[in-house]
Amino acid sequence: MGDHVHNSLKLFFNLPQEKRTKKALLWLLEQHWQKKNGLAGGFRDKSQEATYYDRACLMLSAFCDREDITIQPLWASDKLISVPVNERLNFLGKIDRVDERPDGLHIIDYKTSKEEREDPWQLAMYAVMAHRYWQKPVVELSYHFLETGSWLPIPVNPARETATIAQVEQIIQAMPHSSAKKDWQCADADGCQHCDYLKELGIDPLADNDGFERPMNQPSYL
Repeated sequence: MGDHVHNSLKLFFNLPQEKRTKKALLWLLEQHWQKKNGLAGGFRDKSQEATYYDRACLMLSAFCDREDITIQPLWASDKLISVPVNERLNFLGKIDRVDERPDGLHIIDYKTSKEEREDPWQLAMYAVMAHRYWQKPVVELSYHFLETGSWLPIPVNPARETATIAQVEQIIQAMPHSSAKKDWQCADADGCQHCDYLKELGIDPLADNDGFERPMNQPSYL
């Protein structure tokens, strides 16, 4: 659901202003949903999928009702941005939306979960990326929770950019420097039925499924 909602909003803000209507946004959602649904979309069964589809429709309808849909973002795309941070490190990611203000950039990250909490790394890393990519200061960071319509602003501190890069490098140094798959086994593999990481390990969690109704607590690879 999250991917479909995010991608629908990004395409929506690339439409001409006169075509940005609630009907158009819900049509975009339906098109994305048809491309990836069922088990491949991460849904346990048709009932669960219908529930999530209804949630997605409600949050996008409410977005059109309460937000300024005429604004023209500087960036609203599902494309990856790759930015060299220093001679050893690149940041790569998808920024949901960037609005340009007279004094700088406002980075917005959409959240579709019911739990309203910030990601301690996401916007900090996006701020580094945006500053370097557009060569403009980042003056505002916000999480926008689509389920409730609330906004969570994150303080902008220029000194945090240097600290973020240093912290990421520390994490990288702590990672195993091995290409052996045995060194990267996940302890939670039995709970991640739709995990792309498992496929990288040569395990397809959906390989032996017996239909859309297979219970989530019976992963096929155990």
